Amino acid sequence: MSSLPLSEDDELKLAVIAWQDALHEVPDHLLVPAWRKATRDHNWFKPFPVMAILPAYQQLIAEDRAKRQSTPHYRADGTVACRWCLDTGYVPVATYCPTGNEWYTPVYPCECAATPISQRAAVNIRADWQRNDRGQWVPSDSSTSPRCQCGFCRQRRHH
Repeated sequence: MSSLPLSEDDELKLAVIAWQDALHEVPDHLLVPAWRKATRDHNWFKPFPVMAILPAYQQLIAEDRAKRQSTPHYRADGTVACRWCLDTGYVPVATYCPTGNEWYTPVYPCECAATPISQRAAVNIRADWQRNDRGQWVPSDSSTSPRCQCGFCRQRRHH
């Protein structure tokens, strides 16, 4: 920016605006950790590209998700809770509805002891599914989503 005929104050304002626009999707509380991760191996003889922070932020999110999924949930007595339903008895699965062109979250009975015996069933959670921040199981690919059970989709399948 030094080639522009601007004062230092104007250059600073332009730089801040550019960084602000580029980093609008990174939450404030993750800016510093993402910046540290992005700059860890940066060669400081070259300018630092602001866009390097976005992949670092996405890596932080992926690492956090993997850590949360690998950490078991515990009951009050210290035993491990069911990994599918977290002892609620029902597994929330994000399901795509092609009729409504939207995702919704039906719950399916789990096979663990938290579910009433008459409702217990094996949940067909695939290995590539992940639990999201809301506790829902989400397919990584919408083609592996369970079949939509809404009335419109069921009616369409029967015709």
